[in-house]
Amino acid sequence: MKNTMVPAPLRAMVLLCLMAAFSTPSPAQTPDFDAHLRRVQALERNNWIETDTVITFDPETMQESMQLISNNQAPFQLENGQTVYRLAEQMPEFPGGKAALDYWIAGNKKTPAPDPTEQRSQGNVRLRFIVNADGTINTDRVEVVSSTLSERYQKAASALPALMPRWTPARHKGRAVACLAAMEVLF
Repeated sequence: MKNTMVPAPLRAMVLLCLMAAFSTPSPAQTPDFDAHLRRVQALERNNWIETDTVITFDPETMQESMQLISNNQAPFQLENGQTVYRLAEQMPEFPGGKAALDYWIAGNKKTPAPDPTEQRSQGNVRLRFIVNADGTINTDRVEVVSSTLSERYQKAASALPALMPRWTPARHKGRAVACLAAMEVLF
């Protein structure tokens, strides 16, 4: 048997392809999918209202207080009449999953030129946007949810959804629906 050496760059490329193929299971295959599905179904039965209990403790008075907080997770309607889900049985997904999304962001983000007047040039910008029922991104509804960086970085991050390929749309009760999605852009 002849031992042939495979060049290191080719081995690395094959390894990366195998890692990508096997490290990002589809949402239907992940163990958390069943828990997510049960949560969405329970929310729907409860008119999309989710409640959390917040317990606070004051060390000065040694008193504890409890408060119930309700979050409305109901689908909402845009001005054009389109229904948008906050949560769906199967959430929208970038083609190839989270690892592919991170790779796409790294290759497509435009980092602003350094500005000596800014204190930070490294951090993150978290965006929320709507993935339509056909998988396209509603570019009119991209919003910055949180950021540790200046407005220049927020604008650079907000430009990314318009460049994205079609996503796998969210599904609810067997049909494709428009749904909120989020992503984080690291600079």
